[in-house]
Amino acid sequence: LMMIERFSSMGLVNRNSHTQSSSMLLVSTAFINSQSSLAHL
Repeated sequence: LMMIERFSSMGLVNRNSHTQSSSMLLVSTAFINSQSSLAHL
C-alpha cells in the first residue's frame, strides 16, 4: 500500500512539473514572438 501511494504521489509531482514547464515554454515562445514582431515594426 505504501508503495502504491508513493508511486501515485510521484506521478502527480511529475505531472505538475510537466505542465509547469510546458506553460513556461508557451510564455517564452509568446515573448519571443512579440519581440520579433516589435522588431519588424
